[in-house]
Amino acid sequence: YAVHFLEYAVLGVLLFRATRQTWGMPHGVSSIFAVSSSFIYGMMMEIAQRFLPYRSFSVEDMVVDLAGAIAGLLVLRSLRQ
Repeated sequence: YAVHFLEYAVLGVLLFRATRQTWGMPHGVSSIFAVSSSFIYGMMMEIAQRFLPYRSFSVEDMVVDLAGAIAGLLVLRSLRQ
């Protein structure tokens, strides 16, 4: 689970920075977009794994992915203050 958490923390931060710098979205909108996009991506990956041999669908992985994206943004925010 640690790898999922870290991967999605990085993904959340990168999506946040990309939307802020490319589209100039406000912090709140960028945060919601980054977390939502990270979660949807993680959910799609889990659904795809459901149809692959030797892989399985895991709600726990989706929760860890979501927590990682949120934690990444919280760490970024704490570092900026």
